[in-house]
Amino acid sequence: MHPDRLGPRDLRSAALTAAALVVAGALAMLSSEVMAVVAGEAANLALVGVVAVLLAVLAGAVVRSYRAMPPVLWMALALAMVVVILVMNLVTEDAGGGAQMAYLFPVVYAGAFLRAWAACVVAATAAVSHGITVFALLEPDVALPDTIFALIVMLGLTAVLTTSGRRQDALTRQLRATASVDLLTGLATRRALESAAAGAAGPDDRGGSAADGARATVGRALVLVDVDQFKALNDAYGHPAGDAVLVHLGSVLQGVVRAEDTVARWGGDELAILMVGIGAEDARRRAEAVRAAAAARPLVLDGRPLPLTVSVGVVHSTCPGPDLEAMYAAADEALYQAKRGGRDRVVVAGPGTGSRTLVP
Repeated sequence: MHPDRLGPRDLRSAALTAAALVVAGALAMLSSEVMAVVAGEAANLALVGVVAVLLAVLAGAVVRSYRAMPPVLWMALALAMVVVILVMNLVTEDAGGGAQMAYLFPVVYAGAFLRAWAACVVAATAAVSHGITVFALLEPDVALPDTIFALIVMLGLTAVLTTSGRRQDALTRQLRATASVDLLTGLATRRALESAAAGAAGPDDRGGSAADGARATVGRALVLVDVDQFKALNDAYGHPAGDAVLVHLGSVLQGVVRAEDTVARWGGDELAILMVGIGAEDARRRAEAVRAAAAARPLVLDGRPLPLTVSVGVVHSTCPGPDLEAMYAAADEALYQAKRGGRDRVVVAGPGTGSRTLVP
């Protein structure tokens, strides 16, 4: 079992809920003992008070350091709740309804926030602890039905909560996938490309070495690809044809780029390619390959080939963690120069384009 399978699905929510449950449990135990003292019954107020303080300290520690907690500690925390409840019930010799219901706290917590396997372990431990409590303090004819009822409730709650959690996780994954894939072209969205740029290693992500043994100067490149005369195509053939052009071009780009590159629909008829771990000259060659592939593969529309050309703007950077917006501004200026220069060409951002270069 991988350790991550024992951790919570949502760290922050799990931490805050665990802390709240621990504090609530401590207050419940303390108030029960105080009421016993007021009623003149035998009580263990001092012991319960110490335990309540320790639980409050534990709750504070969980809230402060939950991000650094190893995954296995989250299941251990739920199991610790079970053990504390068992010990306190036996010490106070309390097997009443409140004492028995206390075992539901860690069960509900584990079912709602932990992975299914961990939740089942907690539920089984709580059921055994509950059985120990009632058989130790109650007559067997009373303890047996209480144990059976508690077991059914604990397993039922765990099944319902873990099933709901899995469905919620599946829905979350589906929503994330939808947010990262352009519905028309099947390419990455602008948001997905931005995430890829944020996660790129920048100049330390080095792809090869120079011929003389020195490290090759690599970094990342942003390539903007824009369909030439796209408005005219839409006007002449209709918007469905324009959509078909974008789908076709997206397929062409994916056939040219490397596996580690990210091809995205930046917006409208503009596509973008993020290349990481690449040198400036290699980025320019690959951008030229994109332009040539688009020109060599016309779109077949209604059985007739529709020639296409694209203009391409390229910016390369070896700056550590360059701002994607700055890269886009430079690549967009280069793209504008390609359009103004006659279209169907590649222009690399730099002093010759009038745009500022990001290469130090």
